[in-house]
Amino acid sequence: MNNLILWDVYEISSVNVVLHGVKCRRRIRNFGIEKNFNVLAENAVDKENVVRFAVISEIDASNLIDFIYKQLGDVKIENIARAINNPVLSTWKINDGKD
Repeated sequence: MNNLILWDVYEISSVNVVLHGVKCRRRIRNFGIEKNFNVLAENAVDKENVVRFAVISEIDASNLIDFIYKQLGDVKIENIARAINNPVLSTWKINDGKD
């Protein structure tokens, strides 16, 4: 039996909007607090101008995605993984305990 939380991971990127240093992660985290759901958010260090966020797999992320588009405008949001354990968002890997 797997007792770990499963996460869906999304990546926010933009050519025209600066994502690091504009309180993007804080806005995402505050939205989760206001709407009462768990969300992780980190700046990517392996890609330029990328922020990744994760929500628990059973959670519909569409309201958060709409919020991000309204707050930031010209961004691309892509679902990059579904139902994974222990994501490391800053460097995009799955923490499987093997390293």
